[in-house]
Amino acid sequence: MSMYTQIVFEPTDKNSLDLSDPRVLNKLVSSLIYLFQFSQKAELAFILGYPTAQNNQQVLINWISDQLKQAEWIEPNDLLNFLVTRLKRELLHWQEVA
Repeated sequence: MSMYTQIVFEPTDKNSLDLSDPRVLNKLVSSLIYLFQFSQKAELAFILGYPTAQNNQQVLINWISDQLKQAEWIEPNDLLNFLVTRLKRELLHWQEVA
């Protein structure tokens, strides 16, 4: 069992997840911070390209919003896995060029 299978997002409708609800976005951000063990500082601002963000939470809010704008349809149950995969890819790419 993977570390993030215990984090559950329960959409109100079987085929939707209301990402305009700040609680949903905050839960996603908190989950990513927990899974990747990010600090509350702002080191992700440089890595992910959000230099005006004050902390990693703000960076991830912006990053998640941008990722979802660029993505095709994502099943609600696959959302966290989608974001984890994308974030891993971004961090690995940054390590390769750093």
